[in-house]
Amino acid sequence: MLVGLAATALPARALPFERLEGADRYGTVVRISQDSFPDGADAVVVASGESLPDGLAAAPAAGAFGAPLLLVPRTTTPDAVLAELRRLHPQLVVVAGGDGAVPQPVFDELAREVPETERLWGTGR
Repeated sequence: MLVGLAATALPARALPFERLEGADRYGTVVRISQDSFPDGADAVVVASGESLPDGLAAAPAAGAFGAPLLLVPRTTTPDAVLAELRRLHPQLVVVAGGDGAVPQPVFDELAREVPETERLWGTGR
């Protein structure tokens, strides 16, 4: 038996939005964090900004923690990201991925800002 579904068109409506951007991807996530968490956050999730799948995989963790998602490159933590960590004043930083995603020197920079910094990773993405 074949059952047909009737499609109902929803009326078009304009949704309010505001464009948030920075000088680069790292500045953009800082701007989003500032707008979304004006009073700080108890936790922050950090992921590699050099690999789209890493950021995508970390987004649900940020949602589960009710936390902003910040991005870092493999070489060093950008000043804007460090300043945002200080502004947010979290009790916990969760770094998504192992050394291959966020190398230990970058992890150590984050841990100097927030001593309760831990990794969350698995065997693959």
